[in-house]
Amino acid sequence: MRIRSAELLHVGPFRERLNIDSLGDGINVLAAANEAGKSTLIKAIARGLFDRHTCKDSEIKALQPVGTELSPRISVVFETKEGRYQVQKTFLNAPKCNSVSYTHLRAHETRHDL
Repeated sequence: MRIRSAELLHVGPFRERLNIDSLGDGINVLAAANEAGKSTLIKAIARGLFDRHTCKDSEIKALQPVGTELSPRISVVFETKEGRYQVQKTFLNAPKCNSVSYTHLRAHETRHDL
């Protein structure tokens, strides 16, 4: 799997939308000041890929911006040898999950709402 882009909203220090795109093959370097959110970005991508959107454990709650009830939203675009995919998840309040497959230049969308 190769991660191509990520978008975060209401995640840790990122109360506004953060887009990380144009991730290429090989090594990609994240460079920023201490406490800028580099580790939070990596954790959010992992949670977006591997946790169910209904998960409410401490690691998901830790993604909320401090002192808020905002719902973390994470979108990740990735590629495998089978095609390109996007998963979009909203956690905690009104959890939902959308997944899109861009195989053969057509998008196939699946939506899971609670």
